[in-house]
Amino acid sequence: MVSKLWAAAWRGGGVAWGVAAVVLFACQGGGARLEVHTETGWEQRPVVEVVASGRRDGYRTEATVQVVRPDDRPITLTLTIAVDPTAHLVSGQWQEAGRGGGTVTPLRLDFLGGQGEGASVGGRYLLEDDGGERYRVTLPPTLLRAGWGGVTALPGGGDG
Repeated sequence: MVSKLWAAAWRGGGVAWGVAAVVLFACQGGGARLEVHTETGWEQRPVVEVVASGRRDGYRTEATVQVVRPDDRPITLTLTIAVDPTAHLVSGQWQEAGRGGGTVTPLRLDFLGGQGEGASVGGRYLLEDDGGERYRVTLPPTLLRAGWGGVTALPGGGDG
């Protein structure tokens, strides 16, 4: 699709180039990001995909977001969000497959209510364990689907 967009922009000239650049960079920006806390600071790690599921029941939304990494050790966030009248995180826990887990603190919560079409959850979160800060996770707003095997958000910010 990207190659077709660039080809159309090439043929269309000036304005088409601008539109193509905006669309391409919008798709690339604001995507999933994972950082690990080390002795020297924060280091970015690759994210393969983000899988989200959950449901909204009135003013409360339960969400499970799985951040999949190349090493096959996903990090799962379990979030409870309340809307009264603004969205805020009521509780958040995280678990790393085969390792441990801890608490989730929102640095920025992105919540799109979705009364009719389903809620979307994203934002930037600090994941802490007993030893302190462990990870920072940035998630694009991702539509929650009922049940596991929900929707997948690609690291670049697009939905798949």
